[in-house]
Amino acid sequence: MIEIKSLNLVIPAFNEAQRLPGTLTALQKYLKELKPHFLIEKIFIIDDGSTDETAKVITDWEVKWPVIQKLSFSKNCGKGKAVRAGLEKSLTSTSSQYTLVADADGATDWSMLGKGVTILESSENIFILMGSRAHADSIILPRQSWLRESMGKTFNLILRLLTGLKYKDTQCGFKFFANDERLKTLLSQMQVDRFSWDAEMILLAQKEAYEILEMPVVWAHRVSSHVHVVFDSLEMLYNLFRMARRINGK
Repeated sequence: MIEIKSLNLVIPAFNEAQRLPGTLTALQKYLKELKPHFLIEKIFIIDDGSTDETAKVITDWEVKWPVIQKLSFSKNCGKGKAVRAGLEKSLTSTSSQYTLVADADGATDWSMLGKGVTILESSENIFILMGSRAHADSIILPRQSWLRESMGKTFNLILRLLTGLKYKDTQCGFKFFANDERLKTLLSQMQVDRFSWDAEMILLAQKEAYEILEMPVVWAHRVSSHVHVVFDSLEMLYNLFRMARRINGK
């Protein structure tokens, strides 16, 4: 058993001016109600070259909530690159034991934050604790469209067939990472800049035999997803084949 004293959050954001305030307000409300034994040391929000008012929204929130720190790209570089920048900052500038990467749309209910910490405290060896919509105990309401859900399942099936991964949902935007040398090493090996960064990180961790655990989530589909069903899915599949060959030699 361990006690988590502090953790950081990394939130990648691209054109999230409309949804980000609600996500942060919900997080603040949850933390006030929970009154956790752990400290949220920093919330790194990465503005990934947004063309709307996302940068201003983050700046305004920095004033209202000093734990927030904005990182900015001058142009859109991709979710994977934004997440890596946030994780690297979390590793080098704080003493927190874990970092949670969460989507800006707030699709995963913040109550999962406390649930995740409880699971992490039950073991000293967990490297990645990831939310899984495919978990038998997950609550999904409302669901994605049939097409989006089918595309996600197809991607995951191909991923498992190519790599031997047993996890049925690598793309849920709610993942805890241990802030230690393992994370530093894997970040230096990552190459995917866009949406399939999750699969790359999990593949690298599996190759090193780091402990990965899935947890159920309370999750609700949000409209206005930035993932294009056709074009981004094709890019993710292309990256998947490249990753499998590079990491697993397949």
